[in-house]
Parts: sequence; C-alpha cells; structure tokens
Amino acid sequence: MLDFGELTSHLRRLFEPEQRGDTYKVQFRARYRRRNEDPDEFTESLSILARRAFPQFPQEAIDSLVMDRFKEGQSDSELKRYLSLSPAGLLHRLIGDCNLTRSGT
Repeated sequence: MLDFGELTSHLRRLFEPEQRGDTYKVQFRARYRRRNEDPDEFTESLSILARRAFPQFPQEAIDSLVMDRFKEGQSDSELKRYLSLSPAGLLHRLIGDCNLTRSGT
C-alpha cells in the first residue's frame, strides 16, 4: 500500500503539465497527414498539438513549427518535395499549394 507522499508523487507525475507537454511534443513530432485527410484538418490538428506542446512560445514560433511540420508530415513524397522547395511564407499559402496539387490544377 502506498503512503500519502508516494501517492501524491505518482499522481503528480501522471497529471503534471510538464509531463503532458512532453507527450504533446512527441505526438506533434510524430504527426503525419493521414491518407485523404484534408489539409485544413491536418493544420488544425498540428496547431492544437503545438499550442499544447509549447505553451510558452509566442504565436509566431508556433506558426513556424506548424508550417515546418506541415511540410515534413506529408505522406506523399512528391508533394513533400514540392512543399519543401516552396519559398518560406504564410501557412495558408502552403495549404493553398497543397489543395491545388491535390485537385490537379
């Protein structure tokens, strides 16, 4: 049986925000766009994970992380290459490029 100190220690490790932040960082870095996943949905998922993983970062840094992960997280290697060669810009530009490529125009 656990004493009070051991119990609170276990609970703190389980529910402490720092621990959850590490979990969100792992999820963010491992997140890839799923087959047939809409680019907007993928971006929203990345944004949520990034804000949870890096709550201390300013929004500009979050946007940059999301943009990089959006590029790297593509399952289609040709699309991934195209996005990696695209000039740096706003995230919505990348999503627009991705939508154009998917529609074949």
